[in-house]
Amino acid sequence: MVVGVLAEDSCGRVLHAYDQGRREHVAVKQLNGPVSPIADARFRRGALLPARLRHRGIVEIHGMGRWPQGDRFFVMELIRGFEFTALLQQACTLRERLPLLRHITACAEAIGCAHRSRIIHRDIKPENVLISSRGHAVVIDWGIAKDLDRVESTGDSDIFLADGTDPRRTVAGQVMGTPAYMAPEQAWGGDVDERADVYALGGLLLHTLTGIAPYPGDDAKTVLKQVISGPPPALSMLSASLRPALVAVVERALARDPDDRYADANELARALHELAL
Repeated sequence: MVVGVLAEDSCGRVLHAYDQGRREHVAVKQLNGPVSPIADARFRRGALLPARLRHRGIVEIHGMGRWPQGDRFFVMELIRGFEFTALLQQACTLRERLPLLRHITACAEAIGCAHRSRIIHRDIKPENVLISSRGHAVVIDWGIAKDLDRVESTGDSDIFLADGTDPRRTVAGQVMGTPAYMAPEQAWGGDVDERADVYALGGLLLHTLTGIAPYPGDDAKTVLKQVISGPPPALSMLSASLRPALVAVVERALARDPDDRYADANELARALHELAL
């Protein structure tokens, strides 16, 4: 039973519904109208990959189906809360932002669960982290996630283009992800693994500590060029009052060479726990 609309764009919408079988409120994501095979594959991937994972920091998928008119949908837990972006916008000082680091640790643990199953998210950013009413960080939107042990027949292309789009939105084509939090190898369209997610988590750490996104800019293509050309400008803005051990974790997560980063999100999470954030 549909209660209302939670979000909507040109591709589809997320509905607030009541599942009479489960006797609970849920969120229903659906595609609108005819879509390309690639867009349909992305939609299915956004449900099937997180459905394989069990972690309180990963949105729980309940099932998938089609409406009578043929539009595909999937049902997931309804997270009552707000985007991590809202917390970042409200925290104006470093002192106010430091308590938010615990949410980054929680995200690293959640992504670490995916990495143990050889699944990478590829689009970690503040807008894809929800803070529940109980204060838990939950990673959502697994539409461009990838199973590293499986060759995808549709390839890594999609319906969005990087040229001229908002750098805070997911872009694709030869490149998939969100430019401001994207690893260099991801920005130039190369093969990526768990270490690309580590870089994005490092971007969240940097954003939390400095108050600005790792790479500035209003145009996605411009931001992509920055990602490819050098390290995040915000790295130079890290406060001298921060613990050197914390700065070292951020710098390692954002290393240009994947071999110099943490091997996966589990390793990053352990490093953050050692700092007792």
